[in-house]
Amino acid sequence: MTTQSENNAQYQTDKNLSIRQRLHQQYSTNSQGLMPWLREQITIRPGDKILELGCGNGSLWEGYLTQISSTVQLTLSDYSQGMVDQVTRQFDQDSRVNCLKIDAQSIPFEDGTFDIVIANHTLHTVPNIALAIREIRRVLKPHGTFYTSANGNHGMEYYLHTAIQSIQPSNTSFSDQLSFNLQNGVPQLETAFRQVARRDYPDSLRITKTADLIAWIESTRTPDDGVDDALLKQLATYFEALRQRDGAIMIPKQVGLLIANN
Repeated sequence: MTTQSENNAQYQTDKNLSIRQRLHQQYSTNSQGLMPWLREQITIRPGDKILELGCGNGSLWEGYLTQISSTVQLTLSDYSQGMVDQVTRQFDQDSRVNCLKIDAQSIPFEDGTFDIVIANHTLHTVPNIALAIREIRRVLKPHGTFYTSANGNHGMEYYLHTAIQSIQPSNTSFSDQLSFNLQNGVPQLETAFRQVARRDYPDSLRITKTADLIAWIESTRTPDDGVDDALLKQLATYFEALRQRDGAIMIPKQVGLLIANN
């Protein structure tokens, strides 16, 4: 499992994040795209105060701020200062947007500050998820809503783990169940929230260029994850054989949104 320090190192810039986003943008079979789908699920009203934790490069809001009320106030935050610097530059012309470095385990706002808190594919990187959930609940208004997207147990990571096992049976890369996912996230949120709903985003990948998949895998590497250069070459050979046989590399995805209400 990736530690918070490893995660912070991964996101000093958005290079790795952009590689991952690009793979899904190019090869997802759901033409709508995850970010437009997420925007449809989030109800934003005039005057709402919104906090996003783990905003990354701000992709949820790119090209979207013009579509929401001028009275909305948005705080974009990330644990990585590199990401905070990037979104600050990106949105510095919009007076509604404030960008801060925030640890989700210690949110520097008073109780009941926000109407909406958002954390997209973020909670699994937090060391103490229970503490982060309590903090999120604390800074939400009494009838506020928390939106958090996550992967499931049987999506891309599981598929890649199976592929690696076929090459190196003792390798455990991608085998760890995420500490917060679509399945185990519901009971974790229910410890702090009155109601939790799950919405699934139907999608898969149809990859026609093997090098793009290998670049995605390489972008996830950490020093101790067992994915070395030799294994990357073996995976390239493995997936290229699938691509030539089937015309594309077909990878299942399991992703969705958990919505928690006070």
